[in-house]
This record gives sequence, C-alpha cells and structure tokens, in this order.
Amino acid sequence: MKEKRKRNYARNKKAFDSVMHYYRDLGKIGSISAINIAQSSKGSPNPARPTPLDFRCDVEKVIKKIIPAAFLARFFKAYIFLEAADSIEQEKWADKVLGGIRHSFEQRMGEQFIERKLHPVQGRGYFHCIRKARKK
Repeated sequence: MKEKRKRNYARNKKAFDSVMHYYRDLGKIGSISAINIAQSSKGSPNPARPTPLDFRCDVEKVIKKIIPAAFLARFFKAYIFLEAADSIEQEKWADKVLGGIRHSFEQRMGEQFIERKLHPVQGRGYFHCIRKARKK
C-alpha cells in the first residue's frame, strides 16, 4: 500500500501568500522591461539572474496548472485584482469569491511554488544568483 505524503499546511500557505503578494506588487509597477534584441543594447548586468518577467511567467504557469478554467476568472478576481489593505481582508474577499475550494488552491499552489523554487522570493530565494567569473 502506498503511503500518503503528509502536507505541511502552514509552509504551503506561507509560500502561497508570499509569492502572490510579490506577484501583485509586480503588477503595480507598470510595465516590465525586456531586452530589445533588434538593436545592440546592453542586457542585464547579470544575465543568469531571473527577471521580474521570468517570475511572472513562472507564477502564471503554476496558476494555469492548478486552477481549472471554470475558476480562473474568479481566482484572478480574488487574488490578483484586489488591492487589500491587509491579509485578513484579502482572506475574507477570497472566501467570498471562491468559497471553501480556495484552501485547496492555496495548498496545491503553495506546494508547487516550493517545489519549483519560487518561494522564498527574496533573500536566497528565486532572485538570488551567484555570478561566477569566466574561466579563461
């Protein structure tokens, strides 16, 4: 008999909240720049480091994997488009829009964020990159 893997609910919720908060903040910045390859412009000072655009793409991959198409619009309404003053207001709104299924979404997405190393976002997380000198 295959043993069921135990979930760390608190860790998954923390990962979900952290990543989604950063994702929402990136939306407030406005446009996200990319390199124009048609002209000879200088790229990133560290090309190995992921950009905010890479982060948004990776988060959206997880969203599309976990959230069924029937719930996608409501998910974006609950978690992306609301500018809540605090986390309690955010939770109340998400519960109103999605109901009890939101817990399943949060847990599964949090687990994927950890598995794909999107969490932690700051510190030694997603955007941390060690640049090594080239060998000559």
